[in-house]
Amino acid sequence: MIMTDYLVNGKAGGLISVQDRGFQYGDGLFETMLVENGNALFLSEHLDRLSYGCNVLAFPSIDRKLLEREVNEIVSNNQFGVLKIMLSRGESERGFLIPDKPKITRVVTFSSSLKSHMDVKLQHVNITLCKTRLSQQPLLAGIKHLNQLERVLARSEWKDTTVSEGLMLDNEGHVIEGTMSNVFVVKEGVIKTSDLNYAGVKGIMRDFILKRATEQGYDCQVTNLTLDDVLNADEVFITNSLILLKTVAKLTFLNRTATYVEGPVSPIMYGAIRDEILARHGERS
Repeated sequence: MIMTDYLVNGKAGGLISVQDRGFQYGDGLFETMLVENGNALFLSEHLDRLSYGCNVLAFPSIDRKLLEREVNEIVSNNQFGVLKIMLSRGESERGFLIPDKPKITRVVTFSSSLKSHMDVKLQHVNITLCKTRLSQQPLLAGIKHLNQLERVLARSEWKDTTVSEGLMLDNEGHVIEGTMSNVFVVKEGVIKTSDLNYAGVKGIMRDFILKRATEQGYDCQVTNLTLDDVLNADEVFITNSLILLKTVAKLTFLNRTATYVEGPVSPIMYGAIRDEILARHGERS
């Protein structure tokens, strides 16, 4: 990334108060998405999830047209990079009590890149198992809120640059997700991913894969994944809105190592994501 532009409540170079509840308590939401040729990919789906998160946290409904205008304002044509939208409950007096009429703080940032991420072919990555566990909180499960300390601590567990992601379990030992991605396993042609009703983030790419794979005739199961499910899988792949999809080559933890070959499902699903992007936004110039 070479440059970051931002808008605060629609103003370039705006400031955020130290009394803002997003800063004070992590009382807010965020969405992050890839920008290709000036297009924020899957923007509609991200705004849908943001809207759902506002409902969960009792925020006022989002103004979709306003956010779309600000996205278009900050992202120029033919630019590549990462767009982030953040909402907080705004300023309030001391204490946790929610103000009766919150004035939402709205931040849109764009970090530009010199090249497209779409030029990258399906990549193979190594992952590890994190010691940090995800707590179960069904009220917050699925949404992207601003309090991400569990993932911050988990990501600090490894420095090895050959390891791209860390697998996270909940307190009952279920495999939930990566520190920044959703996890899929494939066994004998059946695609499985974690039940996220109690912990984790319901990713945009996760939803896309489940829908598209089902349409293509795959047996897709949302279930309580175990570590054995991952260790014994034929394929493992991870997804999020920035990496899109990467296939796992190796999982290491303690004194154990599991290795995987690129199976048939990962490249098919990666191709489906790319095809969807091209269908929405056309060929890259």
